[in-house]
Amino acid sequence: MADQQRILGIAGSLRRNSYNRALLRAATELVPAGMTIETYERVLKNAIDRASRPPQTPPLENESAASMSVSTRQSVAGLLAALATWARRFSAPIVVVLTSITLGACSKAPAGGAPITAPTPVTAKPAAPPPPPPTFVKTTSETRTTRLIDVRDGMTKAQLFRTVSDWLTQKYSIDVSDQRAGFLMTPWQASYLRDGLPDLHYRTRVIIRFVGDDWKQVSARAEANWQQGDEWEIGYDQQLLEDVVVELRTRLGKRS
Repeated sequence: MADQQRILGIAGSLRRNSYNRALLRAATELVPAGMTIETYERVLKNAIDRASRPPQTPPLENESAASMSVSTRQSVAGLLAALATWARRFSAPIVVVLTSITLGACSKAPAGGAPITAPTPVTAKPAAPPPPPPTFVKTTSETRTTRLIDVRDGMTKAQLFRTVSDWLTQKYSIDVSDQRAGFLMTPWQASYLRDGLPDLHYRTRVIIRFVGDDWKQVSARAEANWQQGDEWEIGYDQQLLEDVVVELRTRLGKRS
């Protein structure tokens, strides 16, 4: 028929059982009246044969060696390059099926080639950063981050220091230990688990210091940092601090 619109359809996949090719075959049965879609399977078959041939194999009949380099013969790009040649031969619009999306019919192929409508790339929104652990308290106040415990009578400085050192060694590693100054500090560590893995954006450390010349009190700190971009927010871990205070009171706190 003179007014029949003829469309050449080529699936953009080289797999024989591709869903794209099945979609294109279904499109040939669902076109409206006045339009036909012809699937040019021989073009696809030749492209598959070319992809499996060694580069030294001579080109197929009616195929220009200059138009098909070794690299393009072994990719889908080779199929799309051949598309323009056959489009000019049929002077027909083209439907390209890529993945499981129909990109749409292109305008009628001009003498210089067949334009192909490309999908608009979709930029995914970056995921929102996770919140800090619920035990993190952002503050720079010394009074909020420090607890003082009264030391029980009858313990020497050596006993007090060894008691704290032994307890810290059981649960943590010790980064700084100065018995003369009565000071112990653990290294920074990722102590918070998120989805079963250490959260490297959150770190804590424990600092113990005996106060005064007679060591009648001991101070405890549980410093914490939460990373926001390139900066670290300063504060303390409320739960860790309470745990440290309980341990110190149990092991060397003054009995009531």
